[in-house]
Amino acid sequence: MKDFLTDHVKTYKSPPIYWLIDSGKIDGMKTLIYLHRYAPYTLGLAFNHHFVPLFYAWQGLAAIRAEELDGADLSALAKKEKKA
Repeated sequence: MKDFLTDHVKTYKSPPIYWLIDSGKIDGMKTLIYLHRYAPYTLGLAFNHHFVPLFYAWQGLAAIRAEELDGADLSALAKKEKKA
């Protein structure tokens, strides 16, 4: 992926029309931006429509998991995970 731009320009003689925006080294979230529809607010829209809802969903799942760990017998929880 690091040499994507160089390889693309060698092959197609022009830069790509889709650009990948990702969250970095942890490889968590990615979105593609279409170059011909890019506007000053495009990154803000991608952030608000894709990353923020996903973050809140993960945050909610983490809270539920924390409640399960705090309130449950760990041996019962281990048995439940083993079945899944």
